[in-house]
Amino acid sequence: MAGEGVCPECNAKVITLFTEGGKVRDLEDAPHEDGNHAIITRDDGTIRARVLTGLALPATNAYRQHACPPKARPGPRCGNPECKLPMPREIAEALNWSTHPACEPEFQDELKRVSRERSRRQAKPRRRR
Repeated sequence: MAGEGVCPECNAKVITLFTEGGKVRDLEDAPHEDGNHAIITRDDGTIRARVLTGLALPATNAYRQHACPPKARPGPRCGNPECKLPMPREIAEALNWSTHPACEPEFQDELKRVSRERSRRQAKPRRRR
């Protein structure tokens, strides 16, 4: 297994390799001054990651093991008891939301009113006898 790909968690570009010990490692896609993995090609043509230690460090052209950035803290939960889903933190704080706009009772009432009007318009007229 050797190749470039994308981290499934954060969508960062990574190089996925086996280490010389047989473990799978996702490495950052570019060398880093704090890197401790060298990409080597064995005599049989297989590409591996060699973990550098001791006197081999610091190394030039060494890669760092990929670590996803910390996830953003979830926003406050919606105040509507029927929803309770998290809201986007930045937006909720900036606009002082306590519920999603679509969870506001006024919005729900308007949605029901519009829905009733549409269903009335779309209903087939009855024939009189």
